[in-house]
Parts: sequence; C-alpha cells; structure tokens
Amino acid sequence: MAKVKIGECVYDTWRVEERLELEGRPPITLEQSYSPKLGIILRTMVLSDDRETFSGVQYDTIEAAALN
Repeated sequence: MAKVKIGECVYDTWRVEERLELEGRPPITLEQSYSPKLGIILRTMVLSDDRETFSGVQYDTIEAAALN
C-alpha cells in the first residue's frame, strides 16, 4: 500500500493500473490511487511510455455531502 496525503489526513491506498488501447493510437496508461477505507480514487496519474508521470489529478480536499 502507498500513502496519499490530502489536507491534514493521510490515507492508505491501493495502486491500480489501467491501460487504454485504441486502434491507431498509442496506449494510455493510468496509475490510480484507490482508498479502500473511503471507497474512492484519490489520485489519477497519466504515465508516459517510460513510466514517468506525464500529467494527473490529485484532490486538495475531500468533502462528504448527504444524499437526499
């Protein structure tokens, strides 16, 4: 497990790799950090062919809201 910090909190996460292959295009590899405790993905990184981070999204804050 890896740890991801959001605000003042640190969460244990699973590393999930997803690969998207479209005909006629180079494959896209995503590395996601999934928190089993929260049940959500906390971070998604797009990896280059040499497995370096190309771009990505990571939350600064998480807020829970009640569903009506």
